[in-house]
Amino acid sequence: MFKVNDDFDFSNSHDCLVIGLFNKPSGLQGIVGEADGLFDGQLTELVKNGEISSKKKAISKVHTFGKTGARKLYFVGLGHEKEFEFELLREAFGRLFKTAKQEKWTEAAVLLDTFTSGAVELTDAAHALSESFAMATYEFEGYKQKSNEPEKRVESLTVYSADEDGELEAALAVGYAYGKGT
Repeated sequence: MFKVNDDFDFSNSHDCLVIGLFNKPSGLQGIVGEADGLFDGQLTELVKNGEISSKKKAISKVHTFGKTGARKLYFVGLGHEKEFEFELLREAFGRLFKTAKQEKWTEAAVLLDTFTSGAVELTDAAHALSESFAMATYEFEGYKQKSNEPEKRVESLTVYSADEDGELEAALAVGYAYGKGT
């Protein structure tokens, strides 16, 4: 289900790549700035036009047209960094995975380092990710008649992060257990 990898490159092949986006007046920086460079500054233009939103819990989709290994980029708006907290992150991931369920993702990758700040550490972000994944994709099979469409669900979620201690896999497992138990 969850794979932790520290070797991220934009040429890695994925259906979807998920990136966290804080509302900063200084523009796109870090790995998001690197992505903007691959798109020749067009991501900055999309942010200015409001097509990519950094507002809390906003989900924005951008097709890459072969400029990266991922077919689509999903930006998760996280609001202002000083107002960022664990609950907000969990709700934002919940909205992301509801979108994933609706759009029938089968595989995705998450740049987890883009979802951290002073208030939310890497292990907390991993916990929020896996808990939200379990809760947002849950579906009760009882009373509803099955549709004729083939069922698709996220089978593989790659988490890119610089995890030296190996705590990330444990945090993902704990969060997933919390989500399944709720």
